[in-house]
Amino acid sequence: MSAPAFFLGLSAGRERGRVSDRARASNDSARLALTLGIVTPSNETSHLVRSGSGVVAIFVGFFIVAVVAGGLLVARQRERLRRRALGFVSSVAEYRSSLLEPWLLERTGDALVAGHDQILARALEAVPDGASADRTQEAAARLAVIAKAYGYTTIVALDADGRRRFAFGPVGPSDALAWRGAIRAAVSTRTTQIIGLRGQGAAVPGLTFDVVAPIVFEGRGSETVAGAVVLRSDPSAPGGYVTRRVLDDILGIAPGASPSGELSLIVGTGPDALFVHPKRKEADGAWITRSPSSTSRTAEALLARGATDLSGAIDETGAPVLVVVKDLPKFGAKLIGQIETNELVGEGALALWLTVSLLGGLFLAVALLARAGWTRRARAALRANEEKFKVIFETMLDGYALSTIEGTILLVNPAMVRMLGYARESDLLGKNMPNDVFADAEERHRLREQLLTGGQVQGYKATFKRADGSPVIVEGNVRLIRGEDGTPLAVEGVVRDMTAHYQIRSDLIAAREAAVTAARVKSQFLANMSHEIRTPLNAIVGLGHLLLRADLPARERTYVSQIRSSARMLLGTVEDVLDFSKIEAGRLELERIPFALDRLVADVVGVLSVQAEAKGVTLATSLHSDVPRALVGDSLRLGQVLTNLAGNALKFTNEGQVVIEITLVEGDLEGDGVRLRFAVHDTGIGVTPEQITRIFEPFTQGDGSTTRQYGGTGLGLSICRQIVEAMGGRLEARSTPGRGSTFFFTVHLPICDGVAAPGSSRARLAAPRADGAVTTLEVLRGVRVLVAEDNAINQEVAREILQGAGLVVTLVDDGRAAVERAVTDHEIEIVLMDVQMPRLDGLAATREIRSHAELARLPIIAMTAYALAAERDRCLAAGMNDYVAKPFEPAELFDLLARWVTHREGPDVAARAPQGADSAP
Repeated sequence: MSAPAFFLGLSAGRERGRVSDRARASNDSARLALTLGIVTPSNETSHLVRSGSGVVAIFVGFFIVAVVAGGLLVARQRERLRRRALGFVSSVAEYRSSLLEPWLLERTGDALVAGHDQILARALEAVPDGASADRTQEAAARLAVIAKAYGYTTIVALDADGRRRFAFGPVGPSDALAWRGAIRAAVSTRTTQIIGLRGQGAAVPGLTFDVVAPIVFEGRGSETVAGAVVLRSDPSAPGGYVTRRVLDDILGIAPGASPSGELSLIVGTGPDALFVHPKRKEADGAWITRSPSSTSRTAEALLARGATDLSGAIDETGAPVLVVVKDLPKFGAKLIGQIETNELVGEGALALWLTVSLLGGLFLAVALLARAGWTRRARAALRANEEKFKVIFETMLDGYALSTIEGTILLVNPAMVRMLGYARESDLLGKNMPNDVFADAEERHRLREQLLTGGQVQGYKATFKRADGSPVIVEGNVRLIRGEDGTPLAVEGVVRDMTAHYQIRSDLIAAREAAVTAARVKSQFLANMSHEIRTPLNAIVGLGHLLLRADLPARERTYVSQIRSSARMLLGTVEDVLDFSKIEAGRLELERIPFALDRLVADVVGVLSVQAEAKGVTLATSLHSDVPRALVGDSLRLGQVLTNLAGNALKFTNEGQVVIEITLVEGDLEGDGVRLRFAVHDTGIGVTPEQITRIFEPFTQGDGSTTRQYGGTGLGLSICRQIVEAMGGRLEARSTPGRGSTFFFTVHLPICDGVAAPGSSRARLAAPRADGAVTTLEVLRGVRVLVAEDNAINQEVAREILQGAGLVVTLVDDGRAAVERAVTDHEIEIVLMDVQMPRLDGLAATREIRSHAELARLPIIAMTAYALAAERDRCLAAGMNDYVAKPFEPAELFDLLARWVTHREGPDVAARAPQGADSAP
């Protein structure tokens, strides 16, 4: 007897005598059951009782015929029942295996979330040869958080070469070999890979299931694969969020549902196969074994030997069983469903044999008594079957519905009633699926056409409406029931409520979009803030420079110097805020270029010497003789750290000295680099041990009075620590209150390959030399420069500064005018192009200029108040040659102009400059 037909009969039997709508549904169920060729339990019982009177009337004449015909009938009916029972077992196995797909999707989703975790990505991306202690702890803690949040036993993060970096949970010696191929595929294809079920060990075997996903690093304006993450779940462990749908939902049989029914797994093939028997677990036995049952004819033993015909399989007690095998290729396993043949077939066959035997009775009294006894047994057997299927039907977590082809609901289980928000089953029976259940009636009509064409729909998704009209999103499997002649009879489906799942996913998407929008708004705000502050600062610094060129009284000259100093302090504050924002967003980028260490130290001392002289504090350096001078790294960021540390030391030192000391910690001068220790010592006020724990935090100083007395944003030391950590070191401090402090860090720097290293990332022209070599201003004398600037004050500043250096200046107010002048005036030798201008901005103007072949080598220098790295990249991408941020020092601008004039003209620059000019780019 098939499950749908039994349910139909069950519904018809218990709905008798209800209200008219439900009565009609019950009658439809009974008629449909009769059409399917299955007699409902109540009808079957009454039929068996009535047949007894006919047996007495015809017994004598048809005794021999009845015995022979009965035997044939029993054989035929037994085979028919066997086929239907096998179909039922197959349906159970099919349904249980379908539960694996959403579980697999959830594991894949967990892996993708972990693969996009930027804490793990930065830990792998920032330091390829091993993260710092703090970053290692942070990554390991992150793995623990993910494991506990999602219920995984082991999570491992590996770099792109498959080397393990961070791990949570146990990792076996054979795991690296098992993961190798999946990690390689995940990194190369950027897709999630699945490693199917396998054993944990040889002694006491367990099960593991691994998902491998690429770790994507989203910094530097693009996405790169930093490595891979492996998430391991243990389906053989006690129930948890990750494991409960694997063995509990799929292999579990509800108590009392079937005494002999069993679902088991074969994991793997050959001698390494594992055999999983959940029923042995309930009996405290070894439920995961390396070998099949000792009985050689069990389904597991036959499959282990490669047999394909399981019709003769028996269970461990020797009873014949019906067996269905379902391949699970994604899990590397086979699902075995089996039930004793006699449980589903034997009772019906036995009842038929009893009927045939009673037909051969010699006496009417014996026939009548046998009829009565047989009827009682038949009723008991049918009631037992009814209760068995009722338990399965009413305890299902998923909703079940059976309807006619047109959509009239004939049968539902309690889970479907709860899912749709009704009080009882009778409220749903007789309703119409398209109009009363589906949110869109056309969706039900389309489903009907799909079923008539294909017979079933796996993974079906639809929107139902509850009794109160609210929507509920469901997913499941739907199939068409046909008669023996192929006529469509009914539609049945099993669905699960996925509303909460999709709501959570929608909330996550919305949260991510909100975060991306907030980050974009913040970046735009910082860029605009930088532009709006730098634009007037450029005028202040430039006008101050022009005033200092004039013959001012000493007092007024002091005022102008203080104005320029204050402007520089304000610019430093803006730079700190921008640096902190880049660090916070994970977009801090370090250069790897040659530089001269002694030149870098000299620049730092030159910047701070005026401050030291004003306070009467000695500023000294100690660069040990064994320290290599020519190195490779980010000299700008290294100089920023040393300037900040030495500047802080001068700020808090009123007498004594500040010493910048650089020593060699370790290294091979013929190898790939050295490890240097940078330290700044002072004899200042010092800080307490409690204050040292706070001074590296953003927006924090030693105490509140420090901020009021000495000023500052509290960002400098935090930025310095982040820069040093990005270089692979760690900034630390030691201090004694009243006696001074020492701030120090150690970093590894490659040695330059013997070529003289420049002092910064931008090559400089030589300063005036005693041997008569040409100076920067001499190189620029007479050069015709086009300045595109829309701010009137900045126009005046640029004109005065450039003309004072001997250049011939042409001014335009916008990008359109700049294009027209560059195209028509062939004497223009270099262009200073503002980026933000009316009519046509500097980027578009540059692209138009480059569209003229004769202007392809015309140097164009971006001159903008947007100081973010992204702005520089946009300028270079538009075709500009270089970039200078406002406000700029005139000497810096002159060096830049001289370099590009020399670079463009090559040896011909000697025609303008005196002999001996230093024109190296």
